[in-house]
Formats: sequence, structure tokens, C-alpha cells
Amino acid sequence: MKNWPSILERAIEDVYEALGVNVTEYGRYLLERGGRDRPVADCHLDVQYKRTDQALRAAWQRIADLPKQIANDVPDPSIRWYWAREFYWSIPAVMPVAEVAAHLLQCQPSDVPELLGQTPRPLRCGRCRGLFTPLSSEAYRQAIHLDEEMPSTFLCPRCRGRA
Repeated sequence: MKNWPSILERAIEDVYEALGVNVTEYGRYLLERGGRDRPVADCHLDVQYKRTDQALRAAWQRIADLPKQIANDVPDPSIRWYWAREFYWSIPAVMPVAEVAAHLLQCQPSDVPELLGQTPRPLRCGRCRGLFTPLSSEAYRQAIHLDEEMPSTFLCPRCRGRA
């Protein structure tokens, strides 16, 4: 069995590295484009920027391919469940529920929230400071509220209704 924790850790490091290069290259593009002469969206026509953007997409794709690779390498259902939970809760933006369901749990996507349970730890609301536990990774994504004024990046369902 391969050392999947270190493989995932390296894949995440590759994404951060590719993202850093991509952001730097985008900054270069903005400086070189000479003000408002070319639209910002034209950055995808810039060869150097396009190369870094492709590298970033490839790094994300390596993470997205891991559930299938792990499923092929790990016969133990309890270890596969652990990895399914890790991908479902820790990397929700990248990992489609269908991938986790098909490869690691071998179930229907609608069964995944019930099989994996609630988020491993409660979250603190940035507004009311109360603790709450999202019931699915989709609810977890909805709770994310980026506001530099708040001490936490999460809003509970009650405060989200008032936002």
C-alpha cells in the first residue's frame, strides 16, 4: 500500500506552489498590459500566464484523481471510509461527491452524507460566536463567509439568514 498521506500532502503543496506562480504571473500580466488597453480577461491569451494556469489545473486534477487511485490500492473498507471522509470534509471545493461515492465508498452520491456523518469538528460563527455543525459538505461550503471584519470565516444558518 502506498503512503497516501504523504502523496496527498505533496499534491496539496503542488497546488499551493502552482497557485503562487499563477498569481505572480497574473500580476506580471496586469503590469505589462499597460492599463486599460487590453481587458483583464485577455490574460488567457498570454502564453506565460496560460502555462501557469494549465499547471494549476493539472495540480488540482492530481488531487481529484486520488480517490480512484486510493480505491485501487486500498482494499480495507475502513481505511477507504477514512479517506472518503478526508476528501469530503477537508477538500470539498475540489472533490465532487460522486467521485467519493463511486470510488471510495462504492455507493450512490445521495448516500454519502449519511455514511460520512457530520463535519469532524464544530465551527464557530463569526457573527454570533456560537458553535454549529454543518450536516454535509455542501452546508459547510454555504457556511463560508469571507469578511475581513469578522474573526471567523463561517456564518451559522441563523446568521446567514440575516446576512
